[in-house]
Amino acid sequence: MSSSGHHVGRNALWSVLNQTAGQMMVLVVFLVTARFISQEDFGTMAIAMLVAEIMRQLTIESVGLSLMARPSPQDQDYNAGFLIILFSSIAGAVLVFLGASPLAQLMGNPSLEHAIHWICLIILTFGASKTHETWLAKTMQFKTLALRSIICIAIGGGVGITMAVHGFGLMSLIAQQIITTLLGAVFLWSVTKWRPSFDTTKEHIFSILKFSRYLSFNSTANLINAQSDVFLSAYFLGAAPAGIYNAAKRLILSANLVMTSAIGQVSMSALSNISQDKEKLRQSYLDFNLFTCLFTAPAFFGLAALSVPVVGILLGDKWSDVAPILSILCFPALIISFGQLSSQIFLIINKPYYSSVFAALNAITNILLLVVLASFGLTYVAVAFALKTILLFPIQLTLAHRILGLSNLLYFKKLLPSLMSSCIMGGALYFALPFLENFGHTLSILIATPCGAALYFFFLYLLDRSSVLMLVSFAKDHFRKGTA
Repeated sequence: MSSSGHHVGRNALWSVLNQTAGQMMVLVVFLVTARFISQEDFGTMAIAMLVAEIMRQLTIESVGLSLMARPSPQDQDYNAGFLIILFSSIAGAVLVFLGASPLAQLMGNPSLEHAIHWICLIILTFGASKTHETWLAKTMQFKTLALRSIICIAIGGGVGITMAVHGFGLMSLIAQQIITTLLGAVFLWSVTKWRPSFDTTKEHIFSILKFSRYLSFNSTANLINAQSDVFLSAYFLGAAPAGIYNAAKRLILSANLVMTSAIGQVSMSALSNISQDKEKLRQSYLDFNLFTCLFTAPAFFGLAALSVPVVGILLGDKWSDVAPILSILCFPALIISFGQLSSQIFLIINKPYYSSVFAALNAITNILLLVVLASFGLTYVAVAFALKTILLFPIQLTLAHRILGLSNLLYFKKLLPSLMSSCIMGGALYFALPFLENFGHTLSILIATPCGAALYFFFLYLLDRSSVLMLVSFAKDHFRKGTA
């Protein structure tokens, strides 16, 4: 691995560990509040947060990602991004506030209007702090970002749980989200050295707007892609099956964010900073894919094999129908973790319209497959999502590799040892699980997890000794840094 690889690996590892804590806290808050709040309130909040997420993706995230993709953004770039985000988030919040009543009437849910009015505050806090978050990410201050997430989730989640226990219902969910995002904005402003100003030019503003328009389209298409399976499962199968599917999706989303989001944050900054050196970019891209595979492949194969005890521990046996859906969704989640890196190449080399094409293809293909398969049951909904991912990923990967001048054969050759070791481990755990049933869910996980890890590293050492030595080197280096 390149000399900068160890530094990048430490950032990614630290970020993964802290993202794990943050996502586990989010999951715990969800599981606890679900015991005190009605399904109707959760549904109302889900729709309100979907509205907020639409505005966030359209007006905020695309500009932030545009700044992230620039090799070395200057203060004038950050100022331009801040002004664009601030004014667009204000406009978005006003639009959402005015549209709350018609949307509530359309959905036949009077409580939705009240929730959306409060959610407008979240849109504004997102807009006020996104540029600061981007600045910290570009300067590789992932420890600070992780601490922000953990502290704010803990406080917001604690308030939400307390209010839920005392019967505040929907308002407890609203308060949890508002407090988390508001504290996050205050934290980011207090730790970021950069301060926004009007010191920018029309050229900087138009440059960001031109680039971010593709990203905004991507975000909309990705949102359709992300939410259409839940919507169509409810449309074809009813509320209860949709709840089961949504629970599985929430678990896989937590796992996906823990494993890939943290690595993606580090890789975007690192790859964009070396985008002018084609050879170094190609090598670092391969390094990041290997690093991603070494962590995510065993995690998702293991989760697929152990979905029954995992669901039993997290949700209880009454949610046992979630397990087979979770197992199926693990495989597209693994593919998506690699697709994230190839998508970053399109942005880094200033070809965002490639991402737009694939975002549209993903959304259209997902909807078509779901319309055909969803009515047959929840398993087919999950299969449709997996099938869409399997069909489109090779096309996206080939295009990214053609841009980099990289052979697909070399790419898969680098990842194959980890994938084979993970597959062997997952198969062994799946066939061993029936023999552990009498031990109960918790003890089964405590036995299976270390055994699976040992099996994975044993076969990985046989197939690719250098990868094991690299992981050991990362662990030693990180431990020294932590104790220094």
